[in-house]
Amino acid sequence: MYSTILLAYLQVAVCVGINHPNPRPPTVTYLPVKHIRCGKSSPTGKCCGLYYGPPGWPYRKIQIAGGCDSIGLLQHEMVHDLLRQRDGDPDGKHKDPAFHECVTGSLDEE
Repeated sequence: MYSTILLAYLQVAVCVGINHPNPRPPTVTYLPVKHIRCGKSSPTGKCCGLYYGPPGWPYRKIQIAGGCDSIGLLQHEMVHDLLRQRDGDPDGKHKDPAFHECVTGSLDEE
């Protein structure tokens, strides 16, 4: 599983424009729930995935809800991490073109 995550991370990094990303991808946790409560991050208050990586944290993590698991969802959350590395901002409003250019497939909910 780690090699799949690492490969996806490196592919998304190149797409985002980072040739030398942090050598360790964020920790990925799959939760046995349909959705994750995410408050104002989504109009419904439910998300399929969440990225955590505020400045100063010693680690970064991604949580994925098992009810809506997909490789595109993992890539989407990785874009947040890589944008923070590239620009210092994970772009919670999803305005960066990388969310469309670097993610496989479409997501029903964010």
